[in-house]
Amino acid sequence: MNPDATGAGVLAGQIKHFDKLRLQHAAELEHIRHELAKKEHEFYQMSPKDEATEVVREELKLLNNTARKFSIMKAIFEYIAADIQRRHDQPRHKDLGQAENWLPAEPEDYGLEPGWRQRHKPQISAEVVRRY
Repeated sequence: MNPDATGAGVLAGQIKHFDKLRLQHAAELEHIRHELAKKEHEFYQMSPKDEATEVVREELKLLNNTARKFSIMKAIFEYIAADIQRRHDQPRHKDLGQAENWLPAEPEDYGLEPGWRQRHKPQISAEVVRRY
């Protein structure tokens, strides 16, 4: 059995697995965000003197913290899937006889201005590296 084919198959399976996890967390996150919006609407309709205000406030805190957790997990799964894809694509790039450097696909539109790569200085990344 060709070890490269086996490795590529394992990576493809990992990509599929983490993409499934990302989609599951995305669905949960969207559900929670909608529930949070409903509860917030309910909360803002309440009188500050209403005894149930504190109960709803605690529910909002719980939903917000849960949404935060799912947002973080979704981002982690997106990173892992992109990292696995990178490890899958780089050797294939070489095997296809490509001479230029392999570069990852451009990210989805994050609202970055054209030419941002030429102007960007990774200050946040440098600060993180300095701390460790």
